[in-house]
Amino acid sequence: MFALILVFPFVVLAAVIWSVVGLFFWIPLLAKATTIFTFSLLTHAIIQRQIVGAANNLQLAITYYISGFYNIFRTLTAVNDPSETRYAENDLSLVSSIFANLGKVLGMILFAAIFWVMLFLFLHHAGIYEIQTIAALEKSFSPRYP
Repeated sequence: MFALILVFPFVVLAAVIWSVVGLFFWIPLLAKATTIFTFSLLTHAIIQRQIVGAANNLQLAITYYISGFYNIFRTLTAVNDPSETRYAENDLSLVSSIFANLGKVLGMILFAAIFWVMLFLFLHHAGIYEIQTIAALEKSFSPRYP
């Protein structure tokens, strides 16, 4: 019980951080999965291609954000569970875990960053949301006629 009291503030902090960071990754992932699913539906209508993989990816993308909270709060039950501790001992070390998935993590960060940049550029050029930095850069690069 004492371990649970010690762990609880860190779990809440992780949940607060996830609420922001998770959204940064979830929205681009959802957009990508929805786009792929839509094109899979189109190809299914034309050539009768199966869409099971795209449907599974869409379902995973939809539940991604909530699953993050589930995994965070699940650690509260794992603190006093000896079977969970046994699995944790067999798990990879932190450094091995980071390097094993580094390519996927960097790819996801890159995809999310490109998605957000392109989204804000689109919103700016569509006149929906004015971004002063982009407007200033465009003004400095535009040709000046006498």
